[in-house]
Amino acid sequence: MLKKFISFFIVLLFVCGLVLGISGCKQDIHTNEHNDFSSDSIPDGNGETMNVILLAGQSNAHGCAYTEILNSKLESEEYQKYYLGFDVYINFIITGNSYSNGFVRTSLSIPRPDGMFGPEIGMAEILDAADEKYCIVKVAYGGTNLHTQWNPSSHDLYDVFINFSNECTDYLSQKNYNVKIIALCWMQGESDAFSGVAENYLQNTRSFVATAREELGDFAFIDAGISDSPYWVEYQTINNAKVTFSEEGENNYYIDTIANGLTYNIEPTPESPDLAHYDSLSQIQLGHLFAEVILGL
Repeated sequence: MLKKFISFFIVLLFVCGLVLGISGCKQDIHTNEHNDFSSDSIPDGNGETMNVILLAGQSNAHGCAYTEILNSKLESEEYQKYYLGFDVYINFIITGNSYSNGFVRTSLSIPRPDGMFGPEIGMAEILDAADEKYCIVKVAYGGTNLHTQWNPSSHDLYDVFINFSNECTDYLSQKNYNVKIIALCWMQGESDAFSGVAENYLQNTRSFVATAREELGDFAFIDAGISDSPYWVEYQTINNAKVTFSEEGENNYYIDTIANGLTYNIEPTPESPDLAHYDSLSQIQLGHLFAEVILGL
């Protein structure tokens, strides 16, 4: 009985942290100091078309899979491919403590203080082989919700996302690219998967996407479902809302991460897994799934 109570208490603390969110995230995640393009290495565009992929959401978009663990699961040659990276460039701001400061090649060698990576690695692997040029603009912040922090009316993370996206596309235009925002890959919903807020997820998604399309254009909205982790009490409500929204417009798409077998219960160890986040190989697979939809647009 005591063991069950302790486990319940731990989960309760975790859930409370998600629901409360992170205060002051707008100020922490994005300042002019960290958006100076000082590390930019993208070549001049010479008038070529650049397809911009927006990547946004909470911690599974941020990426909480460990590079070191991925290294242990792959052959050396395959790992080196991810480490050296791809000619798909990314500019990102994530969880207030990591910035690329310009467009850099998407790779595991990008310095991140947490030693982790996100779905952009798998996305870049697939997109790099395409005939057209692609780049990624990423804004992700762990433990954040759609009902408040990403809600356009709150002028919080939504404003960060829009401003950063516009700054990046303006910069690409200055680098002589013909810029087209073609898709938003959305990995979010875990922090809304609780009674009292989950019921509004569909309407909140409609508002978020409609407002973002007004400001950034009619991009494809590619929405990934959340896992069935015991942390996410209302995961079915969230995923049902995602499915419904995907059926409301031809430019809306849904990725069923559960049906595709993405795992969250293996790492760091099977005995003590991080049940909130996708494992390293599943994080690569999530990027592949996003990219496959993009190439089918």
